[in-house]
Amino acid sequence: MHLWRGVDEVPSELPPTSVTIGTFDGVHRGHRILLDRVVADAVGGSMPVAVTFDPHPLSVIRPDVAPLLLTGLPHRLELLADAGIQGVLALRFTHEVAAESAERFATRVLAGALNARHVVVGANFRFGHRAAGDVVTLTELGRELGFDVTVVELAPLDGEQAVSSTAIRAMVAAGDVAGAATALGRPHRVSGTVVRGDQRGRQLGYPTANVEVADGVAVPADGVYAAWFRAAGEPQAWRPAAVSVGT
Repeated sequence: MHLWRGVDEVPSELPPTSVTIGTFDGVHRGHRILLDRVVADAVGGSMPVAVTFDPHPLSVIRPDVAPLLLTGLPHRLELLADAGIQGVLALRFTHEVAAESAERFATRVLAGALNARHVVVGANFRFGHRAAGDVVTLTELGRELGFDVTVVELAPLDGEQAVSSTAIRAMVAAGDVAGAATALGRPHRVSGTVVRGDQRGRQLGYPTANVEVADGVAVPADGVYAAWFRAAGEPQAWRPAAVSVGT
């Protein structure tokens, strides 16, 4: 999979693309509908591409309400590749990007850098300065700039709520990891570095691995969980584990 960390890194000879756009935190079941559609529609030599943002837009616009992340960028890229995406444009989100108009974004990024011929977005998609652009705006811009737009309905989570990163974060925070796994399409994953602890477990005959998790990561509520773990040196060797979150 190709990774471009800005429009300047996208090669000028890029073939026509089928594109979807979003933060894609969690790459959950709702995101997979968009990604599957992009991959399915990328025929005739076009490349399936995802545009994502790093850091999360709210961490720049409203850092006081920025969400805890379900997936950091490395994990997100791994999941996008697993979904069949061949290229990812990971735009660094800044105040300048936030101030960009919908028309400018579509012209500079979609039609310009990515040579888009088809764009797939969810029904609630918003873009541009102060989220002024919506699916109608995007469709109108597509007619002018040479790409078609497909609008996909949101995946249902239950009778009244759609699958969303916000809903999944709430489940994780409440300790509802089973519900989060259903919405994600896989168990929630937390990564971190093993650090030295007080070695109390070793004294009890059960040595433990104390995992230091980066700030801003969605960690389940305090409790003891059944889990799987893998070590960095054995990426394919998953082992059962009991994980204690808390003090």
